[in-house]
Amino acid sequence: MNNGLTIAIPVYNEERFIERAIRRTAPQCEQLIVSDNASTDGTSVICQRLQQEFPNLCYVRQQENIGSIGNCASILDITETPFIMYMGSHDLIDENYVSTVLPAIVNDSTIAVATGELCLDYETRIERVDSYKNWTVGLDPDPKTRILSFLFSRAPLEWASYGIFRTTTVRTHFTCDLPVYGVDIIFLAGVLGEGRFMIRKGTCYHARVREDSAPKSDYLERVTARGHTKKAGRKLKNDFRAAQYKVMLGLYPGAGSWNKLVLRYRAMVRFGTFRVPGVDPLFHILYIPVKLARKFYRLKFTHNNTVVV
Repeated sequence: MNNGLTIAIPVYNEERFIERAIRRTAPQCEQLIVSDNASTDGTSVICQRLQQEFPNLCYVRQQENIGSIGNCASILDITETPFIMYMGSHDLIDENYVSTVLPAIVNDSTIAVATGELCLDYETRIERVDSYKNWTVGLDPDPKTRILSFLFSRAPLEWASYGIFRTTTVRTHFTCDLPVYGVDIIFLAGVLGEGRFMIRKGTCYHARVREDSAPKSDYLERVTARGHTKKAGRKLKNDFRAAQYKVMLGLYPGAGSWNKLVLRYRAMVRFGTFRVPGVDPLFHILYIPVKLARKFYRLKFTHNNTVVV
């Protein structure tokens, strides 16, 4: 199928699900790249067997576990098509997913990412996420409106990182300076600064979710290929919150002291308290008011969940 799309599946120890992911995606794309992050189960055997069946399947095995971020980045080096879509190795897409979603970005140069609807597939039930499919601010022509709504929305928009992008867009915004924790959020914020986000209805990305969600420490070990102490984990969360605030500041290059204070307050109430590098007087000024606001009030949204400063 010469549709200009690479589907990339980074995988680690997914012998239960990798075959169904490959069988569902291979017929829908020009190139399918499965990058095995040094799995220790039967993933490698399954992928090598399926490589004989699907000529567009490129199977790559890392010599050692380089973390999920490194594994995703390595796929970009061998992607040759103009469009790319990442997919979780235990997830699925509907059989009409690519045929429904890909034309949205191919035919409109203002679209930077296109996705279908989102279904969370738990072990005992499937939940269609209405708050995801009903988020339409991503189509707003104003980048500031798109980004602020994205950061402050309660919808699980981070799943858009599994949408369809131009390969050049991913290479531009998926950079080594992204925070380890929350890498998908900061990446998508950059993408939304470049173009609009379209959600096509009538097809679904199925994200498998365990009923007993893994602790944050497991997530950090998976994305970085090393364990983290609680102290290190707190620092990574702090860096992520600070990165979101930095994105917000970048939208107001001429902001004065008062506007910066308001921005910081809103960021800390929404994301949690955090420090920025260097001298940080705003942290000490806002710490108690933010703690009270987070405890007793909900942050009020206006204009379709867009924060107005």
